[in-house]
Amino acid sequence: MTDDDAALRDGLEPALRDAIARLSDASVTPDGRRLVGERLAAAAERAQERLGERAREPRIHRIVGAAASASMALALGDGMVPVSEVTERLRDGLDLLTAGSWSPEDQDPAE
Repeated sequence: MTDDDAALRDGLEPALRDAIARLSDASVTPDGRRLVGERLAAAAERAQERLGERAREPRIHRIVGAAASASMALALGDGMVPVSEVTERLRDGLDLLTAGSWSPEDQDPAE
């Protein structure tokens, strides 16, 4: 496991898993969604700080971006972004994180 993977698994993976679980609960309240968003934002910020310039690597950027964009979507409130869409984005980030590498179809063609 690389240092980057350790940083993501230690700080971001638990936040992604927790957010998915909480948002999958049909009884989650607007305040609960707001709290999940705040936790995701904090986890994404910590990951970026810990990773520094390495956070610009496309795979890492997409993983951290999943948490950050979900946080922003939840902050919009009023159901502007469906919770199912937010959860799907979080799952995509978690899948990339747990895969540990890029699948060929996800390679950045610019590289």
